[in-house]
Amino acid sequence: MTKGLEIRAQIDTENVKGLLLINGGATVALLAFLPTVLDKPRYEWLARGILYALLTFQAGLIAAVVHNRLRRICSLLYEQHQYRPPPCEIFGKKLREPCVCHWSILFMWLSLAAFLTGSVTVFYGGLRSLEHGAASRSTMETLSTRETKTPPTIGVDRNADKQATIQTKSSAQPSLVADGPNVTTIRKNVPELVARTARALVAALLMASATFVLGTVVGYQYHAMIFDFRSSPTTTEPELSHRRLVRRWYSVGIGVGTPVCWTMDSWRTGPAYLLLLAFLVVAFWGIWWMNAALVMRRHISRLRVGWEFFWSCVSLSVVSAVSGAIMVEQAFKWLAWNITGTP
Repeated sequence: MTKGLEIRAQIDTENVKGLLLINGGATVALLAFLPTVLDKPRYEWLARGILYALLTFQAGLIAAVVHNRLRRICSLLYEQHQYRPPPCEIFGKKLREPCVCHWSILFMWLSLAAFLTGSVTVFYGGLRSLEHGAASRSTMETLSTRETKTPPTIGVDRNADKQATIQTKSSAQPSLVADGPNVTTIRKNVPELVARTARALVAALLMASATFVLGTVVGYQYHAMIFDFRSSPTTTEPELSHRRLVRRWYSVGIGVGTPVCWTMDSWRTGPAYLLLLAFLVVAFWGIWWMNAALVMRRHISRLRVGWEFFWSCVSLSVVSAVSGAIMVEQAFKWLAWNITGTP
């Protein structure tokens, strides 16, 4: 094994350790913190976010283990074919590596996406808990103000009033033992979950469509000019790398953006929802630029177009983010999804 292969193998090993560490560490931290908020009504949303995040972190751990197993099979396949294994072929199109290697890469990104989704879920639960706590304090202050303004009643048995109030509250509380699960509530929540999923899919697809149109029609034409891409049949390796990166990051963007939109669905009545969508698009453009600059660094250095490539990605990210946010806003208005109030 050459020194380069050893270094890359060590980097892959550290990558797996990092995935296990971030998902496993987050799981341990949340499990230790969960008992402090589980029985407190004001932290109900935070407790829910922690429970959902624990589930996603467990999925991230499983994806990291599967990625490590598939990576071992991929390495063995390379060794058996003298480091020139047959590439994977899908619908008659040959990919860069064997199929098992692509599956390993997919599970690696799924593990990272699970960690990001769980982190956003806890963050969202904490914000909702803060809003609930502020609303509760405001209600208590209003009630205390009314009680101080109410004049004392003369000739009324206050003990009898207190007992009547206690009996009324106890009779109004639902019986958790006898009633069992509320089927009516579950049936009412099913359409809301379907609508929430539909809104997340529409938002993610619209943002991806705006990015794809600008990235394909405008960005690709400009990059083909500065990178001196040649059309088929003499397609160059930089052009193939450019296309592979586009396909990869569009898939990752839709896969990560959809659960994030689903988690932040309650924000759709305000500008924070659109700002979040725009931020996601800009972030993925930045990640794509860094990956492309690394993969095509020799080609960029030889042509000396690093400055043009960077600012084209910045401009396209801003324009696609704003265009996608406008499309989402208009679509939600047309479908009456952002005027129903916060659920």
